[in-house]
Amino acid sequence: MAYICWSVATIVFGTVPVMALTVARGTQALDVGRIRLLKIFGARRLVVGIALVLDALPAYFLGARLAFAIALVISVVSEMVFRPGSGLAIGALSKDYQMNFETPRIYACVILVGLVGYVGNLLLRLLEDYLRGGHQGAGAEDRA
Repeated sequence: MAYICWSVATIVFGTVPVMALTVARGTQALDVGRIRLLKIFGARRLVVGIALVLDALPAYFLGARLAFAIALVISVVSEMVFRPGSGLAIGALSKDYQMNFETPRIYACVILVGLVGYVGNLLLRLLEDYLRGGHQGAGAEDRA
């Protein structure tokens, strides 16, 4: 149980700054003209707040994708360093395979981690596109 607490704390410590900086940078680039226009037409604070959140949505999802990638790497490395109770952790398995010179299984672990990262990133992109209404907004070709 203590392993899980330390592992979660390590992941949070590694990902929160990246997420915070990405979201802060994205909210700095918001178009204030739309907010001013909403205020001129007498929109309520709730509507203005929803407009702000929707304008900053790409920054939120970029931060989530970056945090997911970093969390995946941190979790595998922490499993390599601190052995969990079960031997089914991918980091512990890859370390065991490395110590036993089982190279094909090490590559299988690397490919598995890569697939998990790819599928996670893809799911976050699909969720972002769904929440944005399926539109590709301005600057969509710059998305990473």
